[in-house]
Amino acid sequence: MRTVELSVPTEMNELIAQPITPPKNWYLVALVILMVGFALGAWGITAFVQKLTDEPQYLFAPGVGEMALEAPGKYTICYEYKGLIDGKSYVSAKIVPGLEARMVYKTTERQIPLSRLRYSYTYSTGRRAGIGLWSYTIDEPGVFELTT
Repeated sequence: MRTVELSVPTEMNELIAQPITPPKNWYLVALVILMVGFALGAWGITAFVQKLTDEPQYLFAPGVGEMALEAPGKYTICYEYKGLIDGKSYVSAKIVPGLEARMVYKTTERQIPLSRLRYSYTYSTGRRAGIGLWSYTIDEPGVFELTT
């Protein structure tokens, strides 16, 4: 059997023996990234919870009612067949055949196009249950009249 010996130059031994560590400023960069991640996560959760706890505006159907919307954007109209309004509990049929709606800007009478939802949207939370029926988009805040 043959033995082979390898020799490593002294400079190479010193390089191999040294631990490899990143420069100290990279620890600061990692800490900043971590802090920004936590801040964005906390902000996102807070915004989500706020959105869930916003009190919706309720109107009785069939009928005519007004609602004030403070921000432009996309909204959904839901039919709530089980609910609680002003301390009174309401329960009605899960489906109302032929229910139609019309929405206009109160000040100009300009009609807002309502689109039937292309997906199924239902909710049930304790004393409330309902289904999404229509969606619409407004380009400016204002007072609106909804007729069902």
